[in-house]
Amino acid sequence: MKKIIHVLESIPATIIGGIFLIASFVFPKVGMEILGNLAWVTILISGSPLVYAAVKKLIRNKGISKISSALLISVAMIAAVLIDDLFAAAEVAFIMAIGEILEELTTGRAKKGLKKLINLAPTQGRIIRDGKEIVIPAEEIKQGDVIRILPGEAIPVDGIIISGETSVDQSVMTGESIPVDKSVNDEVFSGTINCFGSIDIKATKVGKNSSLQKLIQMVKDAEDKKAPMQRITDKWASVLVPVALVIAIITYIITKDVTRAVTVLVVFCPCALVLATPTAIMAAIGQATKHGIIIKSGEALEKMGKVNTVAFDKTGTLNKGDEGWSVTTTTANVYFGTAALWGRKAYKGIRTIVVSQAIDIERAGIYDMSFWVKRLKQTGSDVLQVWANNRPDTVGGVKLGVVHNGINESPVVAASGWYKYEYNIPLSGVTYIVLEMISNQVSQFYVDELEVYLAPTCRKVSDVKWVDETTTGGIVEWKKAAEETAWIVNAQANSVSGEVKEYQDTIWGTPQWVFSGLESGTDYVVNGEVMAYCGGEDKGESVSFDFAFMTDCEAFVDFPFAEGFEDGLFPPKCWEQWQIASPNGVDSTKQGWGRNSNLTNYIHRGSASAQLYNFSEGHKHLLVMPQMDFGEGGYRLTFWQYRNSGYTIKQLEGIRVLINDKPSTEGARELIYIKSNMLMYPEVYEAGFYKYKVDIYDTGKQYIMFEGVSENYTASFIDDVEISEIPECDEIGKFAVVDVLDTKISVKLRKSETISLPNVG
Repeated sequence: MKKIIHVLESIPATIIGGIFLIASFVFPKVGMEILGNLAWVTILISGSPLVYAAVKKLIRNKGISKISSALLISVAMIAAVLIDDLFAAAEVAFIMAIGEILEELTTGRAKKGLKKLINLAPTQGRIIRDGKEIVIPAEEIKQGDVIRILPGEAIPVDGIIISGETSVDQSVMTGESIPVDKSVNDEVFSGTINCFGSIDIKATKVGKNSSLQKLIQMVKDAEDKKAPMQRITDKWASVLVPVALVIAIITYIITKDVTRAVTVLVVFCPCALVLATPTAIMAAIGQATKHGIIIKSGEALEKMGKVNTVAFDKTGTLNKGDEGWSVTTTTANVYFGTAALWGRKAYKGIRTIVVSQAIDIERAGIYDMSFWVKRLKQTGSDVLQVWANNRPDTVGGVKLGVVHNGINESPVVAASGWYKYEYNIPLSGVTYIVLEMISNQVSQFYVDELEVYLAPTCRKVSDVKWVDETTTGGIVEWKKAAEETAWIVNAQANSVSGEVKEYQDTIWGTPQWVFSGLESGTDYVVNGEVMAYCGGEDKGESVSFDFAFMTDCEAFVDFPFAEGFEDGLFPPKCWEQWQIASPNGVDSTKQGWGRNSNLTNYIHRGSASAQLYNFSEGHKHLLVMPQMDFGEGGYRLTFWQYRNSGYTIKQLEGIRVLINDKPSTEGARELIYIKSNMLMYPEVYEAGFYKYKVDIYDTGKQYIMFEGVSENYTASFIDDVEISEIPECDEIGKFAVVDVLDTKISVKLRKSETISLPNVG
């Protein structure tokens, strides 16, 4: 019978009953003749559960509790049927069915929670008997049994630890997410999780007596309770039923009209209470859910109406305990004073906020805020978002900025790991500063010295950086603070020789300082400060800078030029070197060009030479000479080269000599390619060293470059690089006798010129 009643109370059955109720009303109105009254279907579907409930209470309950709202409604429904008012009977039954469905929906969420709680109950345990581990169902564990719980396992019963130490996650019982340390003689509870060490416990409470089973039963009992408002119909039924019957009888006696008597019974049915209460409860639970609040039951909701104070546990009740914000007093994580705000590491995707006290701001834009941040992980993708809002959350707020854990957004660096961030507050009225931490890689932040203060009318510039050097100075630029158009720079440049040059400039229009007056090709350190200038005495806070650089060299015009790499500087003054290709991305000190002063066999003349170090296949290093002004052309490059013959020589290995109007290989012209396996017709000076001459007819300002190309770790040395004008009468290079005649001999010069000499015999 219960199964049939359960089906009749279901939503699909109630919908069918409603359809037949509407049809019983509409069909006669439109002249449709149907076999029988369709309202009977609604009465059977929706009315049967009411009659069943009324009869069950009459049989089981005692005293006045036998009389219920179901009895009153059943009496009215039966009376309506007896006078052949089937529509009225069906209507009352359908309304009551709708009320029952609404009540069921209000408790559905809580029933799901109960199901999850039941699923937490362990189903088996590992007991120790006769020195052996045996896994048995949890319900078979007896008081006094010794149970072994391994790391990660749920504790099946309440007990006392008799061996081992561990930490236990008791969040299912207490709401605390932080594990609790446990050792011998400490109590543990059913359903909690053993986090770390293996322990043996002695069972003290088993079966229905365990803590988890008692908790489940408490929840079940709470689920079975109706809300006080829902019990009103039953409370007043004991009064309403006798009163309704008496009034109905009196009405019949006076009027002799059964219909009127039945009408009295129908009118007394508490349909309004049955529908209104669950409807109101459902609406309230739905609205609470939209704001992230889950209400367990209608009874809980009604009790909250009488609450004037809410007390929360110290941790774990409102968050997971290992997430969110707290205060740290660890000295290493405090910028100033004794404490700092700690944005604690959290699981991926967790968003937590901390809200300042309310700040009354007179006008938007007139206040700034700042704080110092220490980022614990320099490569993480976690972020700290900074908001200003007229309410204590981020909804509808203004995002002032974002601090990335692994990225420097050009803040002011105070100390190692600490950065200062500053923002203007574009709001007025009651305003809150909200810090929102978003965790992606389980990192953390430390925040200290958060301040809100009246903004200066002339703001501080930011991101001061070195741009480029010139032959007589350099270029420094910065980001403007607001709409200012003028800046003041105070600085000085100091050379390695002791030269000092003072600067005091006012910059207009572009936030860039271009200074000059220095020696070309000289090392300098320039330091000073820059501040915004807003007129009169209104100046922004100064920002200091300090840059080391070397001024560019002027093009060489006074030939001959010579470099023997004799002084200790490498590259020599106004020379440059860099790696232009590295297959493995590594640029170690054992690669590229350097100065050789130890291996005297590899020095052509003097005390040093330039060495192209051994490096692996595919590497290319560039040694760039100072800029030369060749005018209309006609110059000769000479240099000496020594090739280390101790390595296997490959075809492409060697030194390329290039010329270009810029210090780059892009678009450069090759003057000569000295491959390591070819002599390239040099002049032999001494063992191992070869002299090369290259005539240059390029005009204007040019750069000559030595490009080292490696395939097999081969070393090369160059020395005594010279550039001079091509002589009008050139020296004779190598020559060979090609023919001997009676009166003369023929000689072929290196330049393929043939001359005749007198016959000398």
